[in-house]
Amino acid sequence: MGFDAKPFHIFANLNPKPQFLLPKQIRNGIKVHELRQKNKSDLLANLEELKTELASLRVAKVSGGLSNKLSKIKVVRLSIAQVLTVISQKQKSALREAYKNKKYLSLDLRPKKTRAIRRRLTKHQRIFED
Repeated sequence: MGFDAKPFHIFANLNPKPQFLLPKQIRNGIKVHELRQKNKSDLLANLEELKTELASLRVAKVSGGLSNKLSKIKVVRLSIAQVLTVISQKQKSALREAYKNKKYLSLDLRPKKTRAIRRRLTKHQRIFED
């Protein structure tokens, strides 16, 4: 018959690399290097502000808000995570400084490894084992 069939693919019209909005939104959001320069009180104030914004966005979501507000929820959640990460990193680095010249390290500053490796003799102890 005279029917000329072209190969049909169900995803033929779709863009091979879908464009996600998140990277552009992150650029408009909080920069981590700016967060690292702030002190703890500023970070906590920023965190409270972000949490209230997230709460208002969730209320807007339930009440049928605009789509741009719904897409902003993801950005605000990411910003909250960034602030919390910077706070915990600062606390841990302050702890490291405090325990720098002490004989024993705090448990959360010691290397995790595995239980068996932690129970092993150290290299120094192995020398004197015999």
